Amino acid sequence: MSKDRMIAYIQMGSAMAIVGSLVTASKMTVDRIPPHLASELRFIVAAAVLILLLYQREGGFHFRRNRPHLSLLFWQAFFGTYLFNLCLMYGVRWTTGVESGIITSFTPAAVGLLSFLLLRERPGWIRWVGILFVVLGTGVIQVPGAAGGDGQGTMSLWGNLLVLAAVISEGFFITLGKKSTNHVSPLYVSTLVSLYGILLFLPGTLWELRHFDWAAVPWEGWALILYNALIVTVVGFLLMYAGVSRLPASSAGLMTGLMPVSAVLLSALLLGEPVTWIHGLGILAVLTGIALISQEKEPEPMTAE
Repeated sequence: MSKDRMIAYIQMGSAMAIVGSLVTASKMTVDRIPPHLASELRFIVAAAVLILLLYQREGGFHFRRNRPHLSLLFWQAFFGTYLFNLCLMYGVRWTTGVESGIITSFTPAAVGLLSFLLLRERPGWIRWVGILFVVLGTGVIQVPGAAGGDGQGTMSLWGNLLVLAAVISEGFFITLGKKSTNHVSPLYVSTLVSLYGILLFLPGTLWELRHFDWAAVPWEGWALILYNALIVTVVGFLLMYAGVSRLPASSAGLMTGLMPVSAVLLSALLLGEPVTWIHGLGILAVLTGIALISQEKEPEPMTAE
């Protein structure tokens, strides 16, 4: 494997581990700040930082030159910054941090399918075996009893559906991200989707502000907003788009298997949720799948019939 491709895998893997931390951070955030407002504040802070970086490195937005790509970036923001975060933040209200990984375990398969349908990528058999290992591994992490309690039996149906919607949205986000980074830089994509995120969350934020008490928010709430903005959004987005720009979408999607792994470990560390040998077995399967997929050649694009 080339050095460039190895760096891309490290960037994508690091980004997905950071995104996995958002599961735990979201559960901690919605206990203190309403979902729309929390997301609005997050993207305002992130956009401010990204705009400064964009002007410093690329000299501005160059809307005239990049106008053909703005609609693609909007849909990317709609799925990845709006629907994903909204569904996740509402979904974790009815699940524990560990349980929320139940549906996210199928994100690699979702991205693999979407890359096949939308980008016409044709993965080889090693890639499909790697995807299978990741799906099985992240699924094992979440089997009934893995958390040492009755969590899965008490999960709300609505919680499951919302996390499923978040998975599908993340699949579109990564697949469209592969397409957009063929035309504009990772920094430009990160900046635009953050700005679109501000617009998309604004109506719900105005509604929540009617009865919001700013003085009631503890310092931990503001610290979580800063973490979600600077680490998850700025660092996470830049790493993800830098990685996905140099990897097939199906390979990038495979790295999303690190999301539930990160969520499980951080939920145990920060929320005190139990981790068992079953989780260890699942994590081993995920790492095996990633090792397999990293050895395969790039998938060939499908030719038009």
